[in-house]
Amino acid sequence: MCIGYRPAIIVAMLLAVALLFSGCGGESGPEAGGRLIVGNNTDVASLDPHMATDLYTVRVCDQIFDTLVRLDFDGNYAGSLAESWTIADEGRVWEFTLREDVLFHDGEPLTARDVEFSFARIMDPEVESPRRGDLAGVEEIVTDPEDDRIVTVRLTEPNGAFLSTLLNIYIVPQHGVEELASEPFGSGPFSLEEWVPEERIVLAAFEDYWGDRPLLDELVFRPIPEVSTRVVELETGGIHLMDEVPGEDLERLEAMEEIGVSSAVGSNYSVLALNLEREPFDDPMVRSAIAHAVDKQRLVDVVYPGTAVVAEGPLPPNSWSYDGNYSGHPFDLERAANFMEESTRPDGFSVELMISEGERMERGAVLLQSMLGEIGIDVTISSQEWGTFLQRLIARDYDMLRVAWTTDPDPDALIYSLLHSGSEMLNFTRYHNSDVDSLLDAGRRETDVERRAEIYREVQSIVVAEAPMVYLLHENRVVAHRSSVHDFAPHLTGAFYFQNNFGARTWMQED
Repeated sequence: MCIGYRPAIIVAMLLAVALLFSGCGGESGPEAGGRLIVGNNTDVASLDPHMATDLYTVRVCDQIFDTLVRLDFDGNYAGSLAESWTIADEGRVWEFTLREDVLFHDGEPLTARDVEFSFARIMDPEVESPRRGDLAGVEEIVTDPEDDRIVTVRLTEPNGAFLSTLLNIYIVPQHGVEELASEPFGSGPFSLEEWVPEERIVLAAFEDYWGDRPLLDELVFRPIPEVSTRVVELETGGIHLMDEVPGEDLERLEAMEEIGVSSAVGSNYSVLALNLEREPFDDPMVRSAIAHAVDKQRLVDVVYPGTAVVAEGPLPPNSWSYDGNYSGHPFDLERAANFMEESTRPDGFSVELMISEGERMERGAVLLQSMLGEIGIDVTISSQEWGTFLQRLIARDYDMLRVAWTTDPDPDALIYSLLHSGSEMLNFTRYHNSDVDSLLDAGRRETDVERRAEIYREVQSIVVAEAPMVYLLHENRVVAHRSSVHDFAPHLTGAFYFQNNFGARTWMQED
């Protein structure tokens, strides 16, 4: 997505959602104060934002830290720490002007040097940030000795997806880097007050936030892995807000006066990933057999009724690169069996399917186990605690796994990190295709939106055919909240925004 481009499909869908989901009940205006409790699917993996990769950790980091730009509710780029930016040298030079009077939570001012440090830290191979590959095209970061609000990023080549990349680059205090692992502080609307692992994270409103001070006094994130438990906690008031509402609970929750439910089209995809470093997944015939053996529509109907659509590839319906006419692997058991007969394992094999804890993951895994059993693949399901799951994913310590990728609608964000051979940590299938690498690099260099869409559709066609992962479904961002929560809107990326400069200003009333 380039500056000035408005993805019309996102505007049309999400504007309606934002208007709809302004709060349930009550005629009074915004009230300051209150403690909002969020039911998060899992505990955070780390509060060092340069190590954050999963949605549930990012949700908390978004409250404590800030980025140069954000994606607003209409799917457009909005300045955050960056008040403005200019582009020169055909997209190779980006100059950002920072907002005035931005303070970190310890009262120290944020300057261009902190931006420079944050980029350098992510790029440092010794830090081992999973975001290092995102900044591979950065040649240097230059600060102005005469103006601590100006920072210039020089790229090795033009990058039409650079703003998308910046959505994941949190700015941290250079003087507070030692505290990032245990007592982190940033410049976001909330500061860390307490972290009790596996129990709660408590955040307090930052009185000197550069934007308006949050109306909420406190935010609490409670890790609750079981979705049925989250639903019960929502109904009884133990939490005030949750997402990923099960389809089977939607109608009942929507009928409750004290509960509000809404959704946004999600920018995500869920996959069955195959470890290409392990036999027999190095055999394309085996991968094709698996791809044709999976009945995606049944998976959606049984586990995600009314809350997801079948995925043909990595490009979701709300991406400007989406092609509604494209068709990936159809469910076809006969073709699947034929591929198995032509493979190195015609008599089948045994394999472990790794999933993260949670009822929907477990129900989906049982379905996949049954489907693959039809072509002679004996699947053992291994359910892992979220932190362990992430560690094994990054270490590529698995045979097959179920995982979802959630980001913004730019196809570079959707595809590059998981499929480019130069992506050291997030290419967890170890997929290597030089043609795909060249296309992904070309997609970054290109600034014309239509040409970029053509490039990413070509990538999709190649990758789906080679099946390093089977694209299963795209989830809607379905959020439910107590009627005491006002002016909260779901975001297409799955982010939770309670206070920002582009429309989020959530407030609470007593239940």
